[in-house]
Amino acid sequence: MANKLHTPKFRVSFPSVFEATQINGQGKSKYRITMLFDLAEIAKDPAEQARWDAIKAELDPTLLKKFGSIPADYAKPFIDGNTMKKAETGVIYEGHEGMVVVRAASEDRPGLVDQNVQPIMDQSDFYGGCYARATVNMFAWEYMNKKGVSVGIQNIQKLADGETFSGKTKAEDDFAAVAQVEAVAATDNSLFE
Repeated sequence: MANKLHTPKFRVSFPSVFEATQINGQGKSKYRITMLFDLAEIAKDPAEQARWDAIKAELDPTLLKKFGSIPADYAKPFIDGNTMKKAETGVIYEGHEGMVVVRAASEDRPGLVDQNVQPIMDQSDFYGGCYARATVNMFAWEYMNKKGVSVGIQNIQKLADGETFSGKTKAEDDFAAVAQVEAVAATDNSLFE
């Protein structure tokens, strides 16, 4: 089995961890997550920086194991968040600005727990905009004369809530409890006069 790596803290984007999906209706259905890493924040914490460095350091061994050498021009799993734009508007996806983006997928459903290592069962508790960390593995691939390294997702721990990328809030955050009031017997007929 490939080395299991722990990621630094990241912001979650486009999570599909409760149900496997296809990309544009093509290929195998997989569980997916897009991880947004803030390298400036990671650099402030030596433990987080060590996790990030371990991920980067795994690229060469992964390629060597698969191909016996390191291809001169191979696809890395790191994407400049500033290049990730909506096709219809050309606007950078919310939250991706200045981030290093890593997409991870698996045919097996990843484990998902909260801060207290309790399983998250409610899909609304894990959303684009919250913060998490994960265990991942890296694997090398070759497709149509192109070689590269991709990331497999194993397990995820939600670390904190964050503002949702969709802007949608939970109903319990929008409303306060309503005090029970006795029904008024009289009707305001002035509305109909």
